[in-house]
Formats: sequence, C-alpha cells, structure tokens
Amino acid sequence: MLHVLLVTSFQVVCTLLPLFKLWGLPYSIGVISCTQEAKQSNVMDLELADYQRTIESLEQRIRDKDAEIVACKEETLQRDQLIDTMKRDTQLADEQRDQAEERAKKIKAVLVRTRKELSDGKKEALEQKQREAELKVQVEVLTQGNEEGKVQVAALTSQSQALQQQVCCISVVVMSRCLLAIAKINSLVKSDNG
Repeated sequence: MLHVLLVTSFQVVCTLLPLFKLWGLPYSIGVISCTQEAKQSNVMDLELADYQRTIESLEQRIRDKDAEIVACKEETLQRDQLIDTMKRDTQLADEQRDQAEERAKKIKAVLVRTRKELSDGKKEALEQKQREAELKVQVEVLTQGNEEGKVQVAALTSQSQALQQQVCCISVVVMSRCLLAIAKINSLVKSDNG
C-alpha cells in the first residue's frame, strides 16, 4: 500500500515539472525534489521488497507450523487411540488374569478336596488291608481248626465204628448167653416138671 502511494507521488511530481516552468518556478527545485523522491521511492521499494520477503517467509513458517500442528494433532490422536487400545488390552488382560486366578482357586480347592479324598481312600484301603489280614488269620485259624475237627471227627468216627463193632460183638455174646440161659432155664423147668 505504501509502495503504491510512493509511486503515485513520484508520478505526480514528474507530471508537475512542466508546470513549474510555466509558473516560473525554478526547474532545479522540481528536479531535485523529483530525484530525491525517486531515491526515496527506490529505498522504499527495496524495504518493501525486503518486508514482503520477510512476510512471505513468516507466512511460510506459519504454514509450516500449521502443518506441524496438524501432524502433531494427528499423532496425538493416533497416540490417544493407541492409549485407548492399550487400556482396553490392559483391562482385558486384567479380566483374563482375574478369571485365571478364579479358575486357579477353584482348581486348588478341587485339588485340596481330591488330596483329602485320596488320603481318606488310602487310609480306608490300609484299614481294609488290615481287616483282610485279620480275616485271613481268622480263616487260617478256622481252617486249621476245621482240619483238626475233621481229624477229630475221623478219630471219633473210627472210635464210634470200633465201639459199634464192640457193641455188636457184645450183643452177640450177650444174645448167645441169653439164649444159653434161656435154654438152661427151659431145661431146668422141664426137669422140674418131669
């Protein structure tokens, strides 16, 4: 804007130089003034160009910073999403760990109960073996007693048979004697009657 004003002022001065002659003003004043204005205009043009380059540079830096901000925002968004994902994964891992601990507690309880049942089973098996051993001893004692009883029965049977034979023999002898006695009695009775 300033550059436009300066150029316009210079053009106005250069346009007015011929009028200076007509009005009788010294020409050198107009030329000096025009020359000074031109130098100032050139300096201003340089300064304006320098400002323009500075502004463009600053605007480029602003655009670069804006791009960096957008990139940072995108990166922050990605990190936030990553953090959310990691939080969900952590929560899921915590839940899985809690479930695993719960399963471990249940398994441990089952294991403790199983160990107790196993211990009780071993104790019962030992008691059963002891009872079986005692029953075996009793069976052996009874078997031995049974064998002894068989021997005694056999002996008693033998004795019984011997006694029966003796009874038979005695019965025969007694019968013979009885018959002899009866015969004697009959003969005596006959002789007494006769």
